[in-house]
Formats: sequence, structure tokens, C-alpha cells
Amino acid sequence: MILKCTSKGKAKHKLFLINYINGCMNKLSIIIPYRNRATHLAKFLQHYRPRLPKAEFLVIEQSIHKPFNRGLIKNIGALQTQADYFIFHDVDMLVQGRMDYSYPEHPTHFATHASQFGWKMPHDKYFGGVVAFNRADFTKVNGYSNMFSGWGGEDDSLYYSVLANDLQVVTREHRYLSLPHPKDHPTGYDPVKMEQAKAPRQADDGLNNCQYSIVGERTIPQGRIITVDI
Repeated sequence: MILKCTSKGKAKHKLFLINYINGCMNKLSIIIPYRNRATHLAKFLQHYRPRLPKAEFLVIEQSIHKPFNRGLIKNIGALQTQADYFIFHDVDMLVQGRMDYSYPEHPTHFATHASQFGWKMPHDKYFGGVVAFNRADFTKVNGYSNMFSGWGGEDDSLYYSVLANDLQVVTREHRYLSLPHPKDHPTGYDPVKMEQAKAPRQADDGLNNCQYSIVGERTIPQGRIITVDI
């Protein structure tokens, strides 16, 4: 039997080949913001290492001295790697089924179906959980805001920074099992910080102004754990 490939099918095949070639040529760093989640981290690494044998796993661990600042911790991760692209990844999200972690031509959101949100997006502008950037785009948006301590806000701020810099937000649909963890807000996201995140960022708020010191570093299979004070 001879199967005819439609123009739509050819386009999908071409996109697959481009992503595959880019994924082979470009170095990936999985950046994991982390503190006091040893059980989750062990499950995460066990789950993803065989699926991403060429990726670097870069765990940025914040010390206990100040409230957790996920945006700043993710920025530090980008500064501590020479990778061509980054996937900022929550430590409690385990992909289920098909996955495509290849090079992103645009800022790309992966966590479209997570069990903690009933396998759907918690809201239409959700940009958290698992997000990918190439280095050029992440530099252009000046990374994450460093102003959101505690839980929430930094992902929403990044979403608006992407739009403000005339970049396109795209999605690659993935399903994630969310490991059990305490929630700082009963809905799983903070509507107050979501509103705060809409405000334009200052020029020195982000990747270009990260204040931190490295207090420890150790190697792990396929990566490193870097402990920082902020």
C-alpha cells in the first residue's frame, strides 16, 4: 500500500525533523529550583535520567536563610550553565506518556495537563510548572523577576514579560503526574500575586541583576547540585 502524505502531514513531518535535529545539536539544561524536597528530587531524577540521557540536570538549592525565591533561583540556574536552551522544571512534576523536550524556537509552555489541576490548565495564562526557553529569548526578556518571594507570581510575571518583548508564547501539550506537596494557596495559584505580576518590570529586575553567593556544589550523575545564599 502506498500512503500519500498531505501538505499538512508534510509540514508536521518537517517540524518534527527540525526539532529532532535541533535537539541533537543543542545542549539542554533541566533547571530545577529546589529546597527541602529530597524525596521528590530522588523520584524526579530516577524518572527523567533514562528519558533524557544527554541532558544536564542542574539543581539550584536555596539555603534556609530567606524565604524561597523561585524566580531568582531559576535565573541563577541559567547563569550557571552553558546550555543552549533551558527547561525550568518543577521538581514535583513527572511527565506521563509522550514527551518532546527538544529545542524551543519560541518561549514554550509544557505543563498543559497536570493532575494537581484536574489534568487541565488552572487558568488560560498559566505559564508555570514546566517552561522552555532558548538562551537568546531568555536573555531578551531578562529572565524571571527577582521580586517574588514565597510562592507564586514569578511565572505570571514572566508570561507578561514575554508578551512585552514581542515574543510568541507557544504550547506543547504534555501530561504530568503531580507529586503530593503542601499548597501555599488552596487553588494551587495565588490570584493576588497574579495581579501584581501584570505590572511592568524595572529594567534591573531579572537576569541582569542576580545577587547571590555559592555556598556548596556537588556533582550527581548527569548534573550538579548548587547551593546558594541570596
